[in-house]
Amino acid sequence: MRSLACLSSIARKLPSAAPDSRSSSCAFNPETGAIYVAVESAQPQGSIELELVAIEGPSESDVLSLATYIANPSPSAKHRFPHLAKQVLCIEYLGESQSLCVILASGELISYDLTGDSQLEVVGVVDAGIKAAEWSPDEELLIVITGDDKLLQMTKDFDVLADSPLRSKDFGEDKAINVGWGSKETQFHGSAGKAAAQQPKTNVSSEKNACTPDDDETPRISWRGDGAHFAISTLDPTSSNAARRVIRTYSRMAALQSTSEAISGLEHQLAWQPSGSLIASTQRFGTFEGAGEGREGRHDVVFFERNGLRHGEFELREVAGKKRDGEGRGWAYRVRELGWNCDSSLLSVWIEGDDNEGDVVQIWTRNNYHWYLKQEITSLSLHTTRFTSVQWHPEEPFKIATLTPDSLEIRSFIWDTYGSVIPAPNDTGMVSVVDGASLLITPFRTQNVPPPMSSNKIINSHEMDSRKCIPPIHVAYSPAQDILAQLYPSGAIELHSVRTKLDRSVPGRAQVIEPVISFSLPEEVRARQVALVWEDEKKAIAVLGWDAKESRDSVWIKQDKEEEWQTVSVGSSGMGKLIAGIDGFILEDKTGQVSAISFDGDLMPFQSFLPTFCPTLRLVTHESTTLLIALSPLGKLFAMTPVSSEVYSIASNSTSFGLSADYLIYTTTTHESKYAPLTILTRILDGGYIVSEQEKVWEERRVERGAIVVTVVSSSNSLVLQMPRGNLETVYPRPLVLAGVRRDVTKGNYRDAFLTCRKNRIDLNILYDHEPEKFMQNLPTFIEQIEDVDYINLFLGGLKNEDVSRSMYPVPGVPASSSSFVVEGKVNKICGAMLVELNKQMLKYVDSISTAHVVKTPPDYEEALRVLHKLKGQHPKIVEDAVKYVIFLADVNQLFDVALGMYDFQLVLMIAQFSQKDPREYLPFLKELRALDRYYQRFRIDDHLERRASALKNLHLAGPDRFDEAVAYVEKYDLHKESISIWANDADQLKVMYEVYGEHLYDKREFSDAAIVFTLALNTPRAMKAYEKAHLWKELFTLAFTEGFEDERVVSLCQNVCDYLESRGRNVEAGRIWLDYGHNLDQAVHAFCKGRDFSEAYRVTALHKKPELVQSTIHPLLSEAQNVIMEDLKEIEEQMEKQVDRLQELKVLRTQQPDAFFMQDDPALENIDVMTDATQATAFTRYTVAPSTVLTRMTGMTGMTKASSSKRSKRKNERKKAGGRKGTVDEEMYLLGSFSRLVEKFKALIPDVTPVLNHLLISVPHRPEGIELQQAMIDLEERLRVSVEVAWSTEGEAVPPPAPEPIPEVKPTKPTIGDWKGGNRFMG
Repeated sequence: MRSLACLSSIARKLPSAAPDSRSSSCAFNPETGAIYVAVESAQPQGSIELELVAIEGPSESDVLSLATYIANPSPSAKHRFPHLAKQVLCIEYLGESQSLCVILASGELISYDLTGDSQLEVVGVVDAGIKAAEWSPDEELLIVITGDDKLLQMTKDFDVLADSPLRSKDFGEDKAINVGWGSKETQFHGSAGKAAAQQPKTNVSSEKNACTPDDDETPRISWRGDGAHFAISTLDPTSSNAARRVIRTYSRMAALQSTSEAISGLEHQLAWQPSGSLIASTQRFGTFEGAGEGREGRHDVVFFERNGLRHGEFELREVAGKKRDGEGRGWAYRVRELGWNCDSSLLSVWIEGDDNEGDVVQIWTRNNYHWYLKQEITSLSLHTTRFTSVQWHPEEPFKIATLTPDSLEIRSFIWDTYGSVIPAPNDTGMVSVVDGASLLITPFRTQNVPPPMSSNKIINSHEMDSRKCIPPIHVAYSPAQDILAQLYPSGAIELHSVRTKLDRSVPGRAQVIEPVISFSLPEEVRARQVALVWEDEKKAIAVLGWDAKESRDSVWIKQDKEEEWQTVSVGSSGMGKLIAGIDGFILEDKTGQVSAISFDGDLMPFQSFLPTFCPTLRLVTHESTTLLIALSPLGKLFAMTPVSSEVYSIASNSTSFGLSADYLIYTTTTHESKYAPLTILTRILDGGYIVSEQEKVWEERRVERGAIVVTVVSSSNSLVLQMPRGNLETVYPRPLVLAGVRRDVTKGNYRDAFLTCRKNRIDLNILYDHEPEKFMQNLPTFIEQIEDVDYINLFLGGLKNEDVSRSMYPVPGVPASSSSFVVEGKVNKICGAMLVELNKQMLKYVDSISTAHVVKTPPDYEEALRVLHKLKGQHPKIVEDAVKYVIFLADVNQLFDVALGMYDFQLVLMIAQFSQKDPREYLPFLKELRALDRYYQRFRIDDHLERRASALKNLHLAGPDRFDEAVAYVEKYDLHKESISIWANDADQLKVMYEVYGEHLYDKREFSDAAIVFTLALNTPRAMKAYEKAHLWKELFTLAFTEGFEDERVVSLCQNVCDYLESRGRNVEAGRIWLDYGHNLDQAVHAFCKGRDFSEAYRVTALHKKPELVQSTIHPLLSEAQNVIMEDLKEIEEQMEKQVDRLQELKVLRTQQPDAFFMQDDPALENIDVMTDATQATAFTRYTVAPSTVLTRMTGMTGMTKASSSKRSKRKNERKKAGGRKGTVDEEMYLLGSFSRLVEKFKALIPDVTPVLNHLLISVPHRPEGIELQQAMIDLEERLRVSVEVAWSTEGEAVPPPAPEPIPEVKPTKPTIGDWKGGNRFMG
């Protein structure tokens, strides 16, 4: 789908003093780019003057004359066509010696050293003259055919390696051995076939093998690209004094390999494909002597394999007119030479017309097994139309040099895709391919026609001199509509309008292709590129070409209403690229300077330069920014804007690219297609937006090796790729599809977006997630556009509580949100809104309504079945189909249970029948239910469905006869709260339910709640028992006195309650019970003293006038309390002293022996591999593991994995730390923590000490004991305060070495000791 576009066409005049001089051959210098031309001129004595000319640059001063030489006439036979005879047979640049080798027909081998100022040097002479000569591609060997038909092989130093006859009767070393298999003699063909096989073979007539009238009777030599073989085409004489063409192939050592089969009409041309196995020549067909058998006038380019066998052909087209000339031929042209470019992709055919015709060079290429004629080259000169030589560049595959008698013409080509660039939604994906006089057109939006076929075809009938049907040299489309311009070598331009199925502006069946207008360029213009802007408001055309008069490149612009062409001079000649722009045209010169050309011819350069010349340019407008995308021949892809100060390099390995409305798509040498968002490219070039590196990572997709982009159709979200063999593939890349879906959703085209998602397997949630608010507003429009029930069901069935526009399909250029992708309530929100609209057409969308209920979270099966229940009576057929659909959506067992829970047996049977359920499973159960009463039936259904509360309600409604069963049901399923609400209006049955509930709570040991429930049930004994178990003595004695208990029962009850309270330390409460309910003062006072409420003990003693209890009970218990407190204080003091002393020892050890304290040189850790997972032991292991267990871990844990022992080790370490065993690192932390607990214990004693101390001090007999207690408290408080400062002091401590793991533990918080107010009391 690509055509060959001309990038440059330069003509250089050759210096020559002789009027009849002409150029004959040329050679390229790949290192410097210079071209060397041999110019011949005849001398009066019959000799020929040879002049070597070097063209080293584009200017006239770069054309230099190197040397001259007078050559003798050739001793060989005269040329069949004298005007084609030339003295220079071969001129070659030898890179190793940096010299020129010129081989003359007279036999001289001439060398010219380019490194010095030397003259031509004859290094050898062949006395018999030379007919042909050719250097090997590696410049190591030279093959020469002498005038006496000998084959010479020479080295680069012109030493002869082989000398053999040119012609041989042997086939060659590759001659096949025939054993008769498959021949007619070995086959059975019946009697007639056998007789035919036994007939003697007749030889082919020698006349049929005679040479054609166009054969110049000279031999040809052609090397294969690797230099391993070469071929020679010669005329071999036959028995009837005629001659026929034979092609022989030789090895590198000049050994004959094979000889071609006899081909009638074979001509002299010979060209071996450099990187292939084909040897090209030509063959004439007709009725003349020596012609091949075929149609009159047929002329083929034929191919041979190395073994001499034919291998395909193609017919020449678009050649000179079929008129007879004076030589008696039936044609007016001859094929001079064939030539391959260096990568074997192009084949040149040099065609020479008769006297009234000029020479042309046709350039052919093969794709998809079809040969395309891509270009025809004619002379750039105004004075001559003849070529004297055609030569491809040895390293640049698209550069070709043609020599005219007085000038050198150099052209450069590039593969280009002629495609329409109309923006969406009117884009047609139109692509045109040049194939000779036919322009093949295919609109890829509507059709994908494999080449060489096409949807439509424009057959050019443009006439140039006497030749018709000339292929265009360039084609361009208007960026606004499908109008194309074809540029011809003669300077004619034709515009055609192409209408596709998308164009409905013309009613009825209109002509697909219609001519619009034609133009003609001035005679001196040698155009090579055309650009077209053809819109309603502005119509203009521009042409880039070579000005033959001024010898420079120029741009010619013509507007629709103007008659004259406006010329715009281009700053530099040579390479150039012209395309249509926004308000004019875009021109790139060979330096990479890009300029905008207005319709009036004003040249406005861009702010920045492209780093290199880029022959492939495309212009696109995105978000009001104009982007220029450029691709260099080396695969570098650039982006720039007219005002950007820099050029952004997108890729360095690109092979092709295309543009959609949102993406730049390009293929790479790693066989991938990448999709660069235009939004991000625009921001990069704008410079005001910082683009992260993550945003510069484009999406990519694997493609077939060598695939290139043909076109991108934004409206259909498609990308058309062409494979190397020529076949086409249309793919729908995910980025393009998503971009199209977003555009459709934004425009409200929900049906198009839905169908695109469905076709390309895109999650349908994007229809909502892209613009949620707009979707909810346009929900009626969405349903109206989608309309199809199945489509709506598909949308509803795919809903999920996730924002796929951020999780699966993030928008390029939009910053990613850190919030969760989960959208709570999204499904229910959409389903609720959809149900409102769908219920308006319930009969049509009954399936969609069911789907909306089923996909809710959680599924609302009951509501879905309720809709069917509602329609069941009037529309049974619809309900039947809907039931089948609902069964498809949900689990049939769940639907069966839901329908059963609706108590609709008809619906239940319908679901069961349309499912796969076995009737033996459900029919007996349903029959049993149908036989029951209404409410008991519902009870059984609810119980089956485990709806316990509803079952209990229905059991209550079944009547009082079912009460006992209800009580058992309540006890079985713990429905006590529900039962109370259900039987709230029946006092007798409610009382039973209360008692049952109370027993339930009592059994669960919830005695306080059970007591309340028993109270509500008027069951006082059980309530009192529950209060007693709950130890709620106030409520217990309230009920006892309310029920009128006797004193003995009250005292017994007091004894039981007080025993429990005293065992729990609630002595004050026990004293209150003995005093208030037991009326036992002695027990009450004893309890108050045990609870250290001596004030209350003194009070009740005085109140009841029992002073003897002071001496007998209060004072002894007061002394006992003082002794207990003193023992506690002593215990605290002793423990404090031990801990402080140990902390002091540890501080001394830390200060004096820090290495031992921090375990830096532990002998137990020597020779241990600390890098293994099994040990993981370092010097800091001491902080987490005791020394005695370090070696245990290093040995015992070797067979354990780290994961399996981590939790166990953690628990073990925590226990060790809590133990604080002496000698471990945990000891210090343990001591500090224990000391803090001692301080807290001291603070907890203060509330108990204060009341005891007060009564000891006011009691004269016990005052010494009080003073002792007071002093002990003061002393301990002071010692604690001092010890805290000592324990938490950091003076003199050594700093431990840094340890990355584990992090050292933090010391416990330093405790604070307040001032005890009891120390200020009178001490006596």
